[in-house]
Amino acid sequence: MAKFFYSFIISILLTFSAFAQINFEKGYVINNNDEKLECFIKNVEWAQNPKKIEYQLSQNSEVKTGSLEDLKSFGIEGEFKYIKETVQIDQSSNNLANLKKQRDPFFKEETVFLKVMLEGKASLYQYKDNKVLRFFLQLEGKEIEPLVYKRYKSNDKIAHNSYYKQQLYLNLRTNNITIADVENIDYTLRKIKPVIQKFNGNTLSNTKDYTAKKKKNSFHISAKLGLSNNGLHIKNSNSSKGIKFDNQINFRVGADFEYILPYNKNKWGLHIEPTYQTFTGDKSQQTTDVVGRIINYSVKYSSIELPVGVRYYSYLNENLKLYFGIAYIFDYSFNSEITFKRADSSDLYDPLKINSRRNVAFSLGVKVSDRFIGELKYYTNKNLLGNYLYWQAEYNSIAFTVGYTIF
Repeated sequence: MAKFFYSFIISILLTFSAFAQINFEKGYVINNNDEKLECFIKNVEWAQNPKKIEYQLSQNSEVKTGSLEDLKSFGIEGEFKYIKETVQIDQSSNNLANLKKQRDPFFKEETVFLKVMLEGKASLYQYKDNKVLRFFLQLEGKEIEPLVYKRYKSNDKIAHNSYYKQQLYLNLRTNNITIADVENIDYTLRKIKPVIQKFNGNTLSNTKDYTAKKKKNSFHISAKLGLSNNGLHIKNSNSSKGIKFDNQINFRVGADFEYILPYNKNKWGLHIEPTYQTFTGDKSQQTTDVVGRIINYSVKYSSIELPVGVRYYSYLNENLKLYFGIAYIFDYSFNSEITFKRADSSDLYDPLKINSRRNVAFSLGVKVSDRFIGELKYYTNKNLLGNYLYWQAEYNSIAFTVGYTIF
């Protein structure tokens, strides 16, 4: 069963590679000769400021690469805009374990693509990589200025250099910006943005807002019903004998809570999926080791599974998408035990309480019209008798579920 599923996984991944949609959207690039070229840009909604992009001068034409060496700017109207600038970027870490004692920023001059957040009399830019998040301010006719915020150590405590507040006030105070507008704002886009907008005039004609995209529902709740094919093999390390229960089909019911990450065109999602499942069975084994020569095994196992995982979506068209997922599973059993009885129904051993170990699940699914779900899920083996040294109960499962996204 496992070999079949792994082969199936590989086949589906190859299908994903073949059908994964490449999102080239109508936009523009400006080259070093200040020529504006209409084109189609591969829009991956970068989580960090890119160093290069892919674009086509016409649909289905050769894919070109644009980098810091040959582009001044690029963008998609209504979506985003990046400009190439040489700026001072503070390299100071905000990681608590790496904080320094120096209060002043550690600037390094770099040429980067800055992301335009707001554009007007006062413009706001953002730079983000895997180490830092920095904002930059520019007034009409003036140079771009880094907004300074740094955490540092002072007398074994965490201190804050919040010079950005003074920068905002000194640069913007001529247009109704007061100390009260800046003294309590955090170093975040959500807090700095209103100050820039107020300075520019708080109208759409005064500020071009590249952060005001159409809001998509990033959180989804789905109801799920399904069937699982489950098997169980009980063994003791002190004995060469074990007992295998026949595979059985069991009903399962659950819910899925998913958050779609706002990057890479909404292709990644985090989810938790509490699910009720059960397995019960009886099995007899002949032996010469006990009176009556028969051992009767009985299993009662009910639990709430709690998979916590990630999904990757591949869009085939507007109404159909496939996904591949992996999840780490916590399992909370209740009223669950394994019993061993002789032919006369007397206990051979004390009942073994089920307390399963963690395991992993791989899933392949399809979602239609963002509502209807079909999913196949393969679980790695898990030991139901995690609290026992010599006993093992290997539980395996493959499940098929259908679901409906409520919102």
